[in-house]
Amino acid sequence: MKMSREAKANLVSAAITDDRTEIRLVRDRVYSIATFITVGSFGITSFMLAKEGARISMTFETKLLMTSIDGALLVMLWALCCRMLIDIRLAQLWLEVREKLLDALVSNERVAANVKIYNIAPTEQPGIKHNNMYWVLFAATVAISIKLAALWIVKF
Repeated sequence: MKMSREAKANLVSAAITDDRTEIRLVRDRVYSIATFITVGSFGITSFMLAKEGARISMTFETKLLMTSIDGALLVMLWALCCRMLIDIRLAQLWLEVREKLLDALVSNERVAANVKIYNIAPTEQPGIKHNNMYWVLFAATVAISIKLAALWIVKF
């Protein structure tokens, strides 16, 4: 069954809406993960400090344990978020391909019979790069690093 150009344009428009929603949701997940890991790091540190007691200086083993916990949290932060940033880049590329397809359908240009939107080269870069997401990860990393440095420098 042949579809009209208007029906095809409606389908592509719905896919574009879904792509934009997906990009927004993944960006929100990156913000949430960075927030939860940063707050979790500070929470674990406050728990460990309360456990050590206010009058007793922290032992080397406790500082080492907190360093390894924060290191593991930072590795988890970057591993999860870098994977999500790849998903954002690919979703943005698919969105741009669908937008070009919709423009071709609306302007009555000839559209290829088999449009392969999933045939995107790994080296292609989208028009919108979402580089601001790295600032969120850097801010979380700096906050945890400053807290960790303060634990090693300050005497309790």
